[in-house]
Amino acid sequence: MDKKTKEKKTRAFHKKICNILTNNYEEHIRVLDFGGRDGCHYEEFKGRLNNHHLEWNIVEIPSICKKHKHKKHLSYYESIEEAPQVDVVYSKSSLHYSLDYKKTLTQLASLKPHFMFFHVVPVGDHDTVLVQQTNKWAKTYGGYGAQQNMQFWFMNETEFTSHMQELGYEKKFKTFHYNHPCFKPLEHPLNGKPDSNSFIFKRL
Repeated sequence: MDKKTKEKKTRAFHKKICNILTNNYEEHIRVLDFGGRDGCHYEEFKGRLNNHHLEWNIVEIPSICKKHKHKKHLSYYESIEEAPQVDVVYSKSSLHYSLDYKKTLTQLASLKPHFMFFHVVPVGDHDTVLVQQTNKWAKTYGGYGAQQNMQFWFMNETEFTSHMQELGYEKKFKTFHYNHPCFKPLEHPLNGKPDSNSFIFKRL
């Protein structure tokens, strides 16, 4: 899938999120952006929700927190445990880098968000598999460091949604994003290119 098509799908998913937020919150929205990098997601949502005050909290690795903590409109935390309670959780292409993705979901749920939005996660109809990925392209993403080895989860969708259900969240929406590329040197035992999908969950 080409870059323009991916961007179009992202815009459509973000538009759906903004419609939900507009219909459920009048002025103030507390957001936790898990893996929010340099605040780029804040800038996009702020442009769409200009009648709302966004309290934007980001959980990131220490190097990114240190690099961007001077930004007054953003609050950075090195762990979910440090973050405040929020109205919504947003995460784009980050959950699968967790050491233990189920533990991460449990920690996110402990913040009592009404909605959880997961954009571009490798969740599909295959076994849950943990692999090793070498991020040769990592400098693009704000300071991870080239050649850094990172673990990467491919997650079974039934397992993923069942855990969310156990945490008190119901799947309200799913959309296909693209077939996840099998980077070199990303190696895994899955046949073909596993799906990356986007999900919306609402607290029961």
